[in-house]
Amino acid sequence: MKASFSAVVVALTLAAFGCTPDQPAKTEPADKTPTVTLVKPQTLRRVIELPAQIEAYEETPLVARIPGQLDKVLVDAGDDITGPVLDKDQLVKKGQALATLDVPEMVKEHLQKKAQVAQMKAEVQQAMALIKTAEAQVATASALVKEAEAGRLRAQSSYEFRESELKRFEKMVLEKTINEQARDEVRYQLKAADAARQEQEAKIASAKAAAKEAEAKETKAHADLDAAKARVEVAQADEERVAALLSYSEIVAPYDGVVVRRYIHTGHYVQPGTTAAPLFLVSRTDKMRVQVDIPESDALIVTDDTPAQVRVDAIPGRTFAGKVRRTSWSLDPKTHTLRIEIELENPKAENAKRPLRPGMYAIVTLNKEVTGRWMLPATAVGGQGDQTFSFIVEGTKVHRVAVKTGLRDTKMVEVVRFQRSQEGKAKAEEWVDVTSDMAFVRELVPGLADGHEVRVQAAKD
Repeated sequence: MKASFSAVVVALTLAAFGCTPDQPAKTEPADKTPTVTLVKPQTLRRVIELPAQIEAYEETPLVARIPGQLDKVLVDAGDDITGPVLDKDQLVKKGQALATLDVPEMVKEHLQKKAQVAQMKAEVQQAMALIKTAEAQVATASALVKEAEAGRLRAQSSYEFRESELKRFEKMVLEKTINEQARDEVRYQLKAADAARQEQEAKIASAKAAAKEAEAKETKAHADLDAAKARVEVAQADEERVAALLSYSEIVAPYDGVVVRRYIHTGHYVQPGTTAAPLFLVSRTDKMRVQVDIPESDALIVTDDTPAQVRVDAIPGRTFAGKVRRTSWSLDPKTHTLRIEIELENPKAENAKRPLRPGMYAIVTLNKEVTGRWMLPATAVGGQGDQTFSFIVEGTKVHRVAVKTGLRDTKMVEVVRFQRSQEGKAKAEEWVDVTSDMAFVRELVPGLADGHEVRVQAAKD
């Protein structure tokens, strides 16, 4: 009975579908043509997320430049400090005083140097007065020379007159007009005139010698003035040196920032030197440095001005924007990483500290677009053994191509070159660079094989 019932059920079922046991059911043939979506290579955009540490833009240990005893300590750890004010590189206001040293012996030395400067300046005034005296003596000597030269003319005229007179008297003696005694008297007068002429020449020589002496004194007076001025410059330089050293008795802030550490107390005696312990450790806080070690694979991608986003665990819900400002250029030979630095502004809210602090842990995200390099979705690239491949579409057929890949993440893969075998030949073509106008199969669906017909959906860039 069970067998008969089963036969009846089968007969009823076949009848329901219009079939009989002797006539099998008819079915439509299945369409096995795969449907694919195309994608074009996109410009490589590398998103790198790495841990980092925030550091002060500048951090300076302040040491003593001169020996002395601490007179006053004006700040403590955690205090904000104000640096110098400049206008076109000219100091308008010096930095805030952080501590002062008691150096009485240097104060006395500075007073002594100032007195020496005053003394040297007085010597300059004295030398200038001596120059005026020497100039007056030169003028007097020049006048005496001129006076002596004028006397020479008188003496010469007197001599020539007596000489002419003697000739006239000698003629008169020959003519017996006068006696020889009168002639001899004129001869004596000629000799006196000649002596007077020679005397005047001697006066001229004496006056010229006196003029040269006066000129020499004037030259010496000018030299003394130059020497006095030089001594003033030396004294002023020495005074300025002591004044500069004395200015170091006040420890001042080098920039706007905060006191990180204080190592001194009132009454401590401090010594200068490269090995001396610092008095304070101060940090600049208006800007911060973020240092990141980049893997070797990204060393050539990350360059100056690469945008960066910095998140700090201690400041939830806030992201700080910055740029890569510099790199170490050389990779660390041990870790094969590249050190980069990002600069961040650290704005100060009213009546509050600046949010970023040295030593904070941060996460840095770098977003870099690299022109001339291309990437595909990870679903467009497959692997078989040590070979990586993709599919390109020509007409209605797909062709499998070997591809060389570069950087990759969970979603995208860099494709550098591709290689396709010639149809009917075992010899492969040369590797060809990937270009932006190529079309790849976006997703490697089951059933894809080299040379198969496919149904192409609308291309998506």
